[in-house]
Amino acid sequence: MCAFCVAIPATAVSGLALDQKVRKNNPQKRLSFYLRPYIVLTLLAILLLMAASVFFHGRGST
Repeated sequence: MCAFCVAIPATAVSGLALDQKVRKNNPQKRLSFYLRPYIVLTLLAILLLMAASVFFHGRGST
């Protein structure tokens, strides 16, 4: 597997763990999706990694 394909699930697990830690410390606070910075940053990082993966896999080996 390439480095980008390995980094996608690792990024997802790390981001969700950070978000869960914040939510555990503030159980009464219900934040909307866009006000949870770790989730938003995780999704942006995953999208960038997916774009890089598609780019490098699509180039072919010429």
